[in-house]
Amino acid sequence: MRAVIESGLIHIFDTYLYREAIKEIPGHYWDQNKKAWLVPENTENIALLKIIGCQFMNESGVQVNSREYPDIDGWIPADPIESMPIRAKPYRHQVQAYNFVGQILGLFKRGNDICPARGF
Repeated sequence: MRAVIESGLIHIFDTYLYREAIKEIPGHYWDQNKKAWLVPENTENIALLKIIGCQFMNESGVQVNSREYPDIDGWIPADPIESMPIRAKPYRHQVQAYNFVGQILGLFKRGNDICPARGF
């Protein structure tokens, strides 16, 4: 699967295996003439396409360096707000889930600036 960004739209080619994932992107549509899916250009769509293995090309067909697009791993911080009660080093998704649940349930004691749900 490859993609080209033109005039604010991402043109995605060779998408048969990924067509159902592309249909979940808001604002998608099929261009019958180009035989490509078109989706709006934004960081979320670029990150999603990178996750499912899309290669971004420029207009001349040369693969674009990935440094020009956002870093997927840097979106959500992976440092625990409070120390986690485990001995092993947690994976990024475990830290993110711990922070999320701790904030929602108001378990952290560091103040309202970090955890506005606590509020007391």
